[in-house]
Amino acid sequence: MTIASSSFVVDALPQKDGRVWITETHVDATVGPLTFAYLAANGSNATTVMNARVAQINAGLADAEFEKIVSNGA
Repeated sequence: MTIASSSFVVDALPQKDGRVWITETHVDATVGPLTFAYLAANGSNATTVMNARVAQINAGLADAEFEKIVSNGA
């Protein structure tokens, strides 16, 4: 199973130090929505961060699926 869709929202109000809250939501068919929130420098590339996280999540989902197959003896 892999991530089917991803999106992010940037908070409109920056922190005193200029950073902004970014909230990512990733959806797959089995786990449901996965949400990650982080503070980022204003002007950072949230799309690049989101795409890198998708790759990490997909790798984790593939590992979990493999482990399930191995543990079930299939």
